[in-house]
Amino acid sequence: MKKEEAPNVGEAIAPTHPGYVSTFLHDQKEVGDVLQVSFPRGDFCLDTSKAIDYPVVLISAGVGLTPLVSILETLAEKKHTAPVSWIHGTRNSKLQAFGDHVRDLQEDMRNLRIRVFNHEDDKQTSYNFMGRVNLDKLDPEKDLHLSNSRTEYRLCGPGSFMTDIKKTLIDMGVEEGNVKIEVFGKFTGECGVSYTDNECSR
Repeated sequence: MKKEEAPNVGEAIAPTHPGYVSTFLHDQKEVGDVLQVSFPRGDFCLDTSKAIDYPVVLISAGVGLTPLVSILETLAEKKHTAPVSWIHGTRNSKLQAFGDHVRDLQEDMRNLRIRVFNHEDDKQTSYNFMGRVNLDKLDPEKDLHLSNSRTEYRLCGPGSFMTDIKKTLIDMGVEEGNVKIEVFGKFTGECGVSYTDNECSR
């Protein structure tokens, strides 16, 4: 987990501050410590109780890839055979979390297509495009599978990123119901609607 600095860890008001949990884990817990946690909540997932025979497109920015890695791993375990697109935006190759892990999964998932956007040109080979995630730079079929009305899209990242990507997909003809977003905190999305972390899938 990436550490996001948070002041006053341990004070009653601190849990409402972004970065509280990551700071607590980094500063006060050690490898091997046992934690009590609740089960995941919300419906930001894929229904794997039946065969998934349609394309899945996973789009993330920064640490937003975390829940999408879990979905990707599940697809790998289930031997998913329909196309899967992994589209990720990161600042540079050094900060490309799970980059090696995702590429390792591709060894067994020949149906997995990886497309990475780097904000900075660091002369590495672990990315495909410079700049922020831009769907216009991607192949409409090989990357986004726009012609298949059953394609499922999962987005996770900063609020404005998800709002923009979702709008772009809908403008490209994707049904709104096929696009789900994961919200970590609170942000104002389309039409000024305010989302909170209890409303984790749209």
